[in-house]
Amino acid sequence: MKILKKSTKKPWGMFYDFAESKGKWHLKAIVIKKGHRLSLQRHVRRSELWIIAEGKVRIQKGEEVIKAKPKESFFIPKNETHRVYALSDAILIEVSFGSHNEKDITRVADDYGRLAGNNGKK
Repeated sequence: MKILKKSTKKPWGMFYDFAESKGKWHLKAIVIKKGHRLSLQRHVRRSELWIIAEGKVRIQKGEEVIKAKPKESFFIPKNETHRVYALSDAILIEVSFGSHNEKDITRVADDYGRLAGNNGKK
């Protein structure tokens, strides 16, 4: 296990990388500002487990949309489209399984103009 101490700012908030076992799992906290949402996206090389730690959110998994609150969790399998919308300031804990790489993002829709190249970068 490798301990990480990295934060990354995003237009919707930021995330903190905490620890990982390369190629097996990766742990991060995602902080989303009220009224913002992540891109509608999918991953080829990883699945994700989301745990709502704080705030109220709306989760989109495939075609399903679910309102969620603290202590609820959601499993996102590889290749399933997903996004989260913050109904209030929110914090999610994310454990990804498989190869974690921020370039393993295929954006289907994005509020911040990041579809160009479609690999996690603007």
